[in-house]
Amino acid sequence: MAELSRRLPLYDDLARRFASALRGTQLYAADHPLIVRNLEALLDALEQLLKEDDMVAIGVVGGALVVSDTPLPKASATLGELLRRLQTAGIERVTFARGGSPSTSSGRSYARLRS
Repeated sequence: MAELSRRLPLYDDLARRFASALRGTQLYAADHPLIVRNLEALLDALEQLLKEDDMVAIGVVGGALVVSDTPLPKASATLGELLRRLQTAGIERVTFARGGSPSTSSGRSYARLRS
């Protein structure tokens, strides 16, 4: 329980930063300073979590936002746009892996989310 209470704010932060980075890509060019800042913040949040885990996943389960199998009711309530976009694009999970690299399928997912 103590471990979950320590990680829950990190999961909420990751969800918010992921939503922010995604939202920014719709509004600005890839080299815009806001995009760079949002991606750096997302990478910082991922770095914190990937220090302890090999993978971190953000997904949708039963209409709720979930990070690493942990439901985030607070984030689900405030990040409705992210939930809607993931569901509309047919994306159930986005996985980030330590030492991973973008794949073709993740590129397609990104394109679906961006539009």
